[in-house]
Amino acid sequence: MLPSGNFSVTFNDVVGSVARNCFLTDTVIQMCLQYLCDLRDGCRVFESSFGLASWPSTPTIQGQRTPTGDEIVEDLSLMKYLVYPCNISCEHWTLLVAKIDFKEKISVFLYDPIGKYETETEREWDHGMYPFIQQWHKDWIKQRVEWNKNCASNNQPTLPLRKLPNVKKKML
Repeated sequence: MLPSGNFSVTFNDVVGSVARNCFLTDTVIQMCLQYLCDLRDGCRVFESSFGLASWPSTPTIQGQRTPTGDEIVEDLSLMKYLVYPCNISCEHWTLLVAKIDFKEKISVFLYDPIGKYETETEREWDHGMYPFIQQWHKDWIKQRVEWNKNCASNNQPTLPLRKLPNVKKKML
């Protein structure tokens, strides 16, 4: 058994599916990627079910709120890798990995093992994952600006505002 957070997957889930001429399920893909991400700091795997139309709202820190009662937005600059497994047309898996370096750039790696679905994978980045990252950054900056206003009015040090770096795409 391979445990990770709230997930677990058995050997039979992986090998049993392949041996029976079945597709690997999103649970198996998700679990394996989550296990790899759990080995690194600043790595987050997004569910393959998000897709173009259903990316979640900005990640917040559960149970923590600002003085105004808003949920605290997770600091995107603490993320090093954002991983998104794409299930293209319910028949093929591709992978998007965004390596975030706020000092330089966001490097996006698009991986398609058979090289047939590069356009669809790139569309997932352009119209799904990247707009999600932009909104996350925008929400984080908005919250940071409010925090800085409160700090400045109380003569406390303010926090730096980081600009979202440029993107460099690479097909693997």
